[in-house]
Amino acid sequence: MAAPRKCRFERNGYPSLPQFSQTLQKQSAGYTRFYPDQPTFSYWQDKKNRDLEVDLIAEAGDRLVPFEVKYQDTATSPKKFKGLRLFLEEKKVTQGYVVTQRWEDFGVIETFSARTGREREHLDAKILVIPAPLACFWLSD
Repeated sequence: MAAPRKCRFERNGYPSLPQFSQTLQKQSAGYTRFYPDQPTFSYWQDKKNRDLEVDLIAEAGDRLVPFEVKYQDTATSPKKFKGLRLFLEEKKVTQGYVVTQRWEDFGVIETFSARTGREREHLDAKILVIPAPLACFWLSD
């Protein structure tokens, strides 16, 4: 029986994007037989406002799967991931993920526009907030 893969997040932050991306690439390599395309990983940053970004974008074929990491011991709210909401809106992606520290944050949240003046406009997208230990479990063997 193979030893489980380890996924570790630091208490005061998280690994750099290249480290996190390499970990996901290694972990996803064992699952490529189930997918027609090998996933690739990148990040996204808004051209107009450099503060709006998404930590990790997994791309397999024409499917984009965005991940935002908010590993903090405070409650998450949609205001904290405006970059993810903008990405979902601009790219017309219907599903995104937020990796968090707190188990209490687990669940699906409603998404609203990230564009100024349209914040009350509901998006046809869902964001799943996942505690880091559960995300690591799902990524392991």
